[in-house]
Amino acid sequence: MHDVAERLEIGVLSFASVSAGNVNEIISEFPRPLAPKQVWKLLIEKNGTVLESGVRFLFADACELVILPADFPFFLSILGNCVPVTNPRPEYDLDEYQQVKIFDSAEAR
Repeated sequence: MHDVAERLEIGVLSFASVSAGNVNEIISEFPRPLAPKQVWKLLIEKNGTVLESGVRFLFADACELVILPADFPFFLSILGNCVPVTNPRPEYDLDEYQQVKIFDSAEAR
């Protein structure tokens, strides 16, 4: 969480490599290889502060996966057409995020 104004915090995502998950963590398995066709980082701007706050993946089979901070602290909202909709709501509506493409497999060749 980043404080950007009085009584205004924005959740951000932080990634790290781990060798094993904790007992209380939720792990999602995907039947397809995790080789995205395109990847975007999602930026949110509030009170003049821009933060990297999410990531969006598009896979070759048209599966889309969006990971954002949830509207409850320290939770994630996972959206997309390849996951069940049982997650907490995102902190902000998806259309409030600026999407910046950071990977395209067609451009990487």
